[in-house]
Amino acid sequence: MFSFQEYLIGWGIYLFSVVGLLFVYWRMTRFIPWRYLRDCTRLLGAVFLLLPTVIEESSNYWAPAWIKALLNIIFSEIDAVWPIARLFLIVLLASYLIYFVLLLISAGMSKMRSNSSAEQTSTHQERTEPQIS
Repeated sequence: MFSFQEYLIGWGIYLFSVVGLLFVYWRMTRFIPWRYLRDCTRLLGAVFLLLPTVIEESSNYWAPAWIKALLNIIFSEIDAVWPIARLFLIVLLASYLIYFVLLLISAGMSKMRSNSSAEQTSTHQERTEPQIS
């Protein structure tokens, strides 16, 4: 087994490469014209790459969930994948819920901002310049 320092170095290398992959994925999805679909696919990629899971129940070591699921499919039976898939779906649904709540808050704030700016422009439009006759 690896020492704890090697374990942390491995996670550091993995997280550094995930940041690079997410940057590339961000650039690849910039051509999706609908903003909400683009953000949802970016969130799906981030959850897929960043979700960790425990390697064994009695262990304190973690691994990326997609790697553990892939190794369980290759070397074990398919039934071992379902707990990881359930965890992935729960985290994905929670992240989508948080995204949509933040989206609603942002839309409400922009609507309030546009209403206040419309009130300010309407007061400016009511004022007329005096005419010299």
